[in-house]
Amino acid sequence: MNVPGPQRPRSFTARRILALVVAVACGLYGAAATDHAAQARVTQLQEANAALTAQISQRAQEVTEAQSSPWLEDQARRLGYHLPGEKIYVLDPGAKSAPSSGGLNAAPPTFIPTPVPTPIPTPTPTPSPAPPLPSLVPASPTPVAVSPSPTP
Repeated sequence: MNVPGPQRPRSFTARRILALVVAVACGLYGAAATDHAAQARVTQLQEANAALTAQISQRAQEVTEAQSSPWLEDQARRLGYHLPGEKIYVLDPGAKSAPSSGGLNAAPPTFIPTPVPTPIPTPTPTPSPAPPLPSLVPASPTPVAVSPSPTP
């Protein structure tokens, strides 16, 4: 019978060293690939952030322009409105010559803003009164009739 003796320490064989080198290389490759993917995502998000920042500044400029009187007048004229007292000229492609008065006496549309309706407050419902609770009176002991005991 073979009796196992004390275990001798395992030596580093070429196969074990190769497996260790491959494991370390795989770990480093995985870390590098993860780092590369993270850097690509960071770059993508930075580009998107720059585009959104430019869009925000453009929209802020448009809002500033939209609050100016010339922009409002231009938009109103595009919709066919005019200032009171202005002479409006309308080109008629089918007409042969312009009228001698220099314009048409047509009633052009004018801008009259509609009032904003004020909300009508709805009445707040009031709770209905609760029915009265019965009053609790402590019960008094019922008198017990005591009969006289018979005397012998």
